[in-house]
Order: sequence, then structure tokens, then C-alpha cells
Amino acid sequence: MERWLRDQREDIHLCLLYNGQLATWASLNSSYGVGAWTSERYRGRGFAQTALWALIDHRRRALGITRKTKFKVYHPTMDGVVERLGYKVEQCYF
Repeated sequence: MERWLRDQREDIHLCLLYNGQLATWASLNSSYGVGAWTSERYRGRGFAQTALWALIDHRRRALGITRKTKFKVYHPTMDGVVERLGYKVEQCYF
């Protein structure tokens, strides 16, 4: 698996490649907004959860992320991903 990470001051993006193909793209912003897209071929295999975990871990200190942090999700399917990582969902955008 390959990773491609783009870290900007407010937003961070991560792409996971599997066998040379884009499996998942995920993002996290400084307002605790998260989003992810996973290729249909790779859905249900934990790629979005892995990508989101990596983004949160990477920005934990910079954003002051704790287990009490509530994340804003940009798609209803992200609720479960955020909750499986042990965090709460504040609001949904859909």
C-alpha cells in the first residue's frame, strides 16, 4: 500500500493506493471536518478508517484532538467510521 499525503496549514489530504490503484482519498480540516471517498472496488475493507486514523494521528497535537473531540462529517457513511475510531460526530452535512 502506498500513501500520498498533502499537509497544508488548515487542511490535510491523504490518498491510499492499493496495487497501484486509488483505494481511498480522505481529508481533515482545522474545524474538525472529515470526509472520505473510497473506490467501489475497495469499499468495506477498512481503507477509509485507516486513512482517517492516519490523518487524525498526524494532526493530533496541532489541532488539540482528544477523545472528546467531535468531528463534522461530510457524508452519512462517515458517521460509523468516526465512531469506530472512538470519536463522536457533531453534525452531518448531506
